[in-house]
Amino acid sequence: MATTTKPKILSKSCSKCGEYKAAAGYFTTKSRFFHDGLLTICKECLSEMVGTESWFSMDKFCQWADYPFLPEIWTKLKIELGETALEGYVKGYTTSHTYAQIDWKMAHDEWESALKSGQYKERIPEISEVRMAELKHNWGTNYSQDELMYMEKFYNGLCTSHNIITETQRDAARTLAKLSIRISQKISAGEDVDKDISSYDKLIKSGGFTTETIKNMSDFESVGELVAYLEKTGWKNPYYDGAPKDVVDETIANMQAYLRRIVMGESNLKDAIEQRLSSLGLNNPGELDLSEEELDSYDNKGFEDIEVNVLDDEEEDMLVDEA
Repeated sequence: MATTTKPKILSKSCSKCGEYKAAAGYFTTKSRFFHDGLLTICKECLSEMVGTESWFSMDKFCQWADYPFLPEIWTKLKIELGETALEGYVKGYTTSHTYAQIDWKMAHDEWESALKSGQYKERIPEISEVRMAELKHNWGTNYSQDELMYMEKFYNGLCTSHNIITETQRDAARTLAKLSIRISQKISAGEDVDKDISSYDKLIKSGGFTTETIKNMSDFESVGELVAYLEKTGWKNPYYDGAPKDVVDETIANMQAYLRRIVMGESNLKDAIEQRLSSLGLNNPGELDLSEEELDSYDNKGFEDIEVNVLDDEEEDMLVDEA
């Protein structure tokens, strides 16, 4: 089977800032959703969007670009490189044969397994200093390490499964995560949880986190998402010369066909034209030398005859009605 080579891109516009930048201004990717081998957002915009504060944003970026998210490497690069950590991470992945053999899903499944077994502590020694400081900042200092990890995962899960847009929805999602921990703590202590469960259920409904509001990840929520997807996959609308493309083209084609039928179906058209030219005293159609009054008289002559005939017909109809 013949292989298709990706087009060489000299420059392209960033879908975030809109600026045209050379190919070197974009991260490369092997994802089939980017037909030219480059991400659609430039390096500068992605560095601002991803940042270095949240693991979740980096993980979502890696999922979008189909890079493996390796938390231990990302954590180390954040400490060493700071704001340039993203470019260092991507460069390390795209230039390493080891990284090239791993995609986002493989790395994600491995990390999920490490979280469940507790092996993440061995993989990332810096987690107690960096990750825990971040989680305590987000959730407070009154929770254990496992509870902080649970609430973070709970919150991120809600953000992924529901269309959370406003800050009110985010606050409700965070409150749900804390309520879930409180209910678990009270159940373990043998305390009554009826009020907490009632509050939990009400918050689910008021925050719009019911099963009916779960978004389908394969659906498009806007025309912009559809267009972005088509651009990523390299789809182009196939145009066919001579074929109607919309209702305007169809209308024009119908008018042309109608005129063609009138002209081609009139066998005495040539004689009628020559008779009309002869009545104007023209031997050559280009020898038209008439005043505006004569032209108006000639143009209106046929309509005047029609008008007289119509009036005559109306008078006859009135006489018949009176009789």
